Amino acid sequence: MQPALCGDMRVELKKTYRSDALIEELDSLVVDAIELYTPKCSLSGLNIERHNTISTVIHYHLIEETNFLVIFDRLLSSYGDNEDGAPGIISSTLCDLKKGGSDPTFENFLNHLNERVEQIKAKSIKKFTLYIPTLLLFQFRDAEKMDKIKKEIQTTFGVKIRHPPKKIFKRMKNAKFRTFYQNRRVVFRVDVEARDYHFAADKAFLRMKAAAGAIALAENYGSYKTRWAAFSSDRPLILYPFEPFHVSMIVENNDTIVYPSERDWIKFEHTIRDDDISTIRKKKWKFASRRDKLLFSILTAVKKQNKYFASEVRRFLELYFEASVEKDLFISFFKFWVLAEAILKIGGGRNDESIIGILKKVTPDKHIKKLIDDLYRKRNKLVHEFQPEGITQHDRNLIKLIAEHLLLYVIDPPIRIRNKNELKIMFDNTFYKKEELVLRNRIIRNLANKYT
Repeated sequence: MQPALCGDMRVELKKTYRSDALIEELDSLVVDAIELYTPKCSLSGLNIERHNTISTVIHYHLIEETNFLVIFDRLLSSYGDNEDGAPGIISSTLCDLKKGGSDPTFENFLNHLNERVEQIKAKSIKKFTLYIPTLLLFQFRDAEKMDKIKKEIQTTFGVKIRHPPKKIFKRMKNAKFRTFYQNRRVVFRVDVEARDYHFAADKAFLRMKAAAGAIALAENYGSYKTRWAAFSSDRPLILYPFEPFHVSMIVENNDTIVYPSERDWIKFEHTIRDDDISTIRKKKWKFASRRDKLLFSILTAVKKQNKYFASEVRRFLELYFEASVEKDLFISFFKFWVLAEAILKIGGGRNDESIIGILKKVTPDKHIKKLIDDLYRKRNKLVHEFQPEGITQHDRNLIKLIAEHLLLYVIDPPIRIRNKNELKIMFDNTFYKKEELVLRNRIIRNLANKYT
């Protein structure tokens, strides 16, 4: 596959950050980093730790104050295809600057970084396929219904429920690894076009989490779950369905297995145990057939949304999944709060007081409405003081119900929404009584007529 036409892409400071004070600080960082290198671009002793600190700070500035992430996302590339990510490409670029002999300024650092961008652009785009075996079990006796669910998940999220083809099975260089896949009923597969498999794997797994979030929402919507456990760190709402990443597989252009590596195949003889392969005594995430209608409704609604909102809803479903599989009760409680607030903050302009006000409007149960202030107090104690005492499984169930109600409302809104501002207006107005809406509509119409 030929390289994509990416256009003119350069990493540069955003206009709002082009101040003399910031540029002076960035130049100082580059100078301090360059001084740590020997003439041959090596590091030794205490300079290694100092270099790691400076590289991390430069990385921070790149992420926050430049279009660095946007450029690499458009490139369909990880940060230079380095195993250690951004610090790797930063080190390489600093080394280029040292060898080149040009002035150690941030501007020249970006010039060398953009030379690497050009090198990445020259690489061809390939199709990478990520396979991850799961412990998910659909309890359907109707094969036709199961096929329909597979098709809807694929259409909505680009996630296929499909085992690797026979030719890929034959290229697995370890019998234990091969048996691992044969023993799993559900294997997730995602195809991603990218310039390297690190980028592809990251994007593919996000899609998998969004699909798993939709399944989790359909399975757990409205449910109250409590379980006894000796520790608060062992109370997930659902079982984490994905097997460890080291037994995932990445295939390039439907032909070559690029992950696991040659070295990994050898290690599997010792790292994959017979107990890992067998599913007999393993807990499974069982999706009940009685929840299939809700799952179909969720998938259909997400599929119908415009590009922007489909992207936002997938992000919310990822958050829902993360909150549901989180083992620590207190962190799970907080993640459901994050989900609720993330939904309400679309369109901006909401402070804590307005969030609480909207939550009281959107929460359908009159008794739960009265508890929102106290739930928010517990959330603040956890966030600002890390005092989780008093947070119970019932608290988590309550904020879960609130977040679920908001999430379904965004997935399938009562009116057509075209952008985030309209969503904000909908939240501000939907829960008024009919008479109040009629009055507000008349006033807004009159104001619009006056100023046109």
